[in-house]
Amino acid sequence: MSITTAFAAGYQPGFCEPGCQPTTSSPLFDSQGWLPADTVGWLPAMLLPSADEALARAVIERGIKADDSRPPGTVYLVRTQDVGRNVRAAGYSDTEQLVASRVLIREISPPLQQPLTGIIAYFTGASRVEELPKLRFRAGAAADHLTSTGGVLEGGGQMSALEWLRQGATASYGAVSEPCNHLGKFPSPAVFLNHYLRGDTLLEAYWKSVAMPGQGLFIGEPLSRPYGGTDSAR
Repeated sequence: MSITTAFAAGYQPGFCEPGCQPTTSSPLFDSQGWLPADTVGWLPAMLLPSADEALARAVIERGIKADDSRPPGTVYLVRTQDVGRNVRAAGYSDTEQLVASRVLIREISPPLQQPLTGIIAYFTGASRVEELPKLRFRAGAAADHLTSTGGVLEGGGQMSALEWLRQGATASYGAVSEPCNHLGKFPSPAVFLNHYLRGDTLLEAYWKSVAMPGQGLFIGEPLSRPYGGTDSAR
């Protein structure tokens, strides 16, 4: 069970199902508005990487810089050759239909020939993201890779979600125990983007995008809100 879910909802056996079983569903998934703790009993949390003070301060500064900036840029939906970890790609066309009128969105397949700049969000499936050094993120950007232990921040056998923050993203997500490749245990790009582009904070949009968050760790700057302000449809 992840520490962010433990803080959000308290320990429950349903978050800790062994192997590849479904875990407890989140009442926040794809919800409208905000559901405070006194409504659903959950208080969503996001971990700031405080073991690295310089990184923590940089992530906070990105969040502040992003607020109400409505940044131009691109969302990248990445198709990989890793069949087991590429499962979110089946929903990419639906994601494009939902948000293409609000943001520039592209499907790509590594390897990359040139660096990518102005990234607002980057969703992929791989145990290690080889193209990571070529990615340049906007302040407020979210990025994650669907894999088994991306939420094991130090000493794991796969790429840590911290690497996204070190490369310039403002938030990420990773599993802390074997989730198999259940789509509900990882962020839905369509749900995340729909809420984030409407003016939700990173904390709100990321939590709303995961149907079963018990094995997943949310990291980054929770209050970043690039698409807030008077023009928000929130």
